[in-house]
Amino acid sequence: MPIKITQLTNTNDLLGECPIYDKQTNKLLWVDILNHRWHQLDLATNNINTVQFKQGLTAFARLNDKSFYAAFEQEIALIDITGNIVKQLPETQLNNPDIRYNDGGLTPNGHFIVGTMDKKEQTPLGNCYLIDQHGNKTHMYHGITVFNTAIFSKRGDVFYSADSPKNTFVARTFLNPDTNSNQTQTASMSEPIAEFNIDPNIPGLPDGSCWHDDTSFWNARWDGSGLARINTQGQLLDFIELEVARPTHCCWINHELIVTTAAIGLSQTQLDAQPLSGSVLKITGLK
Repeated sequence: MPIKITQLTNTNDLLGECPIYDKQTNKLLWVDILNHRWHQLDLATNNINTVQFKQGLTAFARLNDKSFYAAFEQEIALIDITGNIVKQLPETQLNNPDIRYNDGGLTPNGHFIVGTMDKKEQTPLGNCYLIDQHGNKTHMYHGITVFNTAIFSKRGDVFYSADSPKNTFVARTFLNPDTNSNQTQTASMSEPIAEFNIDPNIPGLPDGSCWHDDTSFWNARWDGSGLARINTQGQLLDFIELEVARPTHCCWINHELIVTTAAIGLSQTQLDAQPLSGSVLKITGLK
């Protein structure tokens, strides 16, 4: 079966990000950070519901059957599917106008791991944190310019992340001796056990990622017009060209690979040449 790329939906996102298939509701959920929107596509009806926030939602992950972790630009809260605040987590407030939360995801035992970024994308002001449902914030590591990609190995003991302007991925051992605890204070990250630069011939910079199999993952290449499949040694295994300059993130719905995109920063000439920018794409036929 040949690879086929189609437009799943067009929401004209400035910065579409963080696609997640929510099995509980059978919906594809994703954000438009800069327009402060949380989109919800019902896969049974193809209807889209959009929640409007006062600040950008940058990343989210389901905590339980009633609520989600939600990383807004300056704070993290628990929200329900309608976007209502279930619980404020005041210890997560950044109180720093120069940085904001960016990408995030779940740890193997259901805590929220999230990173911050320098808004100017120039200085390593960012940090990686582990958040539990009570709002406890445990510092994992620092020195990040733009935190992207938050994925764990199948066994849950290795964490992979990217620093986008550096065009690098880093693997760290995730140490969590009390895996049944609702607290995060016992968790920590090792110093990098592997750090790899992407082949300079591969266009773009790393944005969000999702696993392909146990040893390789798909990475959206910002300004690279495609997705790169990379193994855990940093080697390029495959590349899918897309008709958008700025793919941002990806996730699976069964055997279909879903890709969010961005239109921010593109000229009108570029947008005319790339009309799929700001939409959600679907890739079928991958093995």
